[in-house]
Amino acid sequence: MLPSGVQKNIFMSVTQLTKSTPEISSRQTHIIEKNSTTDGNGLTKDRIPEPITIPGLHETVQKVVGKLPRGSLLDVGAGEGAFSLWAQKQNFTVTATDIDPNNYFAPTIPFQQADLGGRWPFPDASFDIVVSIEVLEHVENHYHFLRECCRVCKPGGRIVLSTPNCHSIEARLNYFLTGFDDCAPQPINHKNPILGSIYMEHIHPAPLPIIELGLRRCGFEIEQVAFNRRRRLATALLPLLYPFFWWRTFRHLILRERDADSRKRNRNLMRLLLDPKMLTGRIAVFTCCKTIDSAPTDQ
Repeated sequence: MLPSGVQKNIFMSVTQLTKSTPEISSRQTHIIEKNSTTDGNGLTKDRIPEPITIPGLHETVQKVVGKLPRGSLLDVGAGEGAFSLWAQKQNFTVTATDIDPNNYFAPTIPFQQADLGGRWPFPDASFDIVVSIEVLEHVENHYHFLRECCRVCKPGGRIVLSTPNCHSIEARLNYFLTGFDDCAPQPINHKNPILGSIYMEHIHPAPLPIIELGLRRCGFEIEQVAFNRRRRLATALLPLLYPFFWWRTFRHLILRERDADSRKRNRNLMRLLLDPKMLTGRIAVFTCCKTIDSAPTDQ
């Protein structure tokens, strides 16, 4: 869930969304005017955007993105624009997108309003890097969101995607004991009177096999995974439980699979699932690259 007190109305259903318009320059002027604040002397000053994530996650994503070649970068679900500003300072050419321009406070960076549950207002192969920090678990359709990430990413580009890790030992134990993934640890109040508030919750945690399948169908694959931190209980239980995880995963993905090509693919998935960092990490940051020239988009 988002930190207490944060109001970020970015994930609304398609019927609730204000449709985007092409007048980017006029909207940008509007944003600059709305995002000005005054100090005690009545003087205008700009508000500094802040990360709307748990502490330390932006720094983890920055380490990943900072190693990539410079080029055009799309910040999906940009929020206040904190990551966009960092990327601009690192000499990326940044475009930000989100559902609500009223929450955006980085007027020096182009912003395009977008329905993240629909088709994004960018041409195919527009960006060298697509970055999405803590958005996937808020959207209704994982596959559509991943297809859009892949669609707007250039050949040879990278997608950097962070989302809570459903596969840590603690997450698995929580689901076993309570029936709830600890990425969404309790029922969501669907009658909250605030419009779109349900989409600020983790309505749809994304397991690794779903992410891997969605990317693979678009011709992308997971290149590497980083994590913001290790969970203490999971780290303590890892030596005890790892042999059981290994055997059950091997039996399920390898021994029961008769097709040779599928077995080869499953070995890569097994490697990711059984990585000690995957079994202990809190939030996963996936770096994804394109592997084939074209793939079905189902659009």
